[in-house]
Amino acid sequence: MDLSVQFDSDGDGRRQILWGDSDRIVCWGRWLHADGESHAVLAVLPAAEHPSPASLARLAHEYDLRGELDEAWAVRP
Repeated sequence: MDLSVQFDSDGDGRRQILWGDSDRIVCWGRWLHADGESHAVLAVLPAAEHPSPASLARLAHEYDLRGELDEAWAVRP
């Protein structure tokens, strides 16, 4: 998936990075659908172009915890 085409903050192929470390970045942007509609999204992405297996495992583990989040106080992925 080419995120520069589908995940776009201002129509110019960029995302606004809100926070980041050596493993991941948190950013917002717009998800552009094939039908031309877009929706605001918050995304956690690997920081490296070629993330380590440990970094990918950490992101997968964090995603697996989504069932533990209470929708009253958290946005579930």
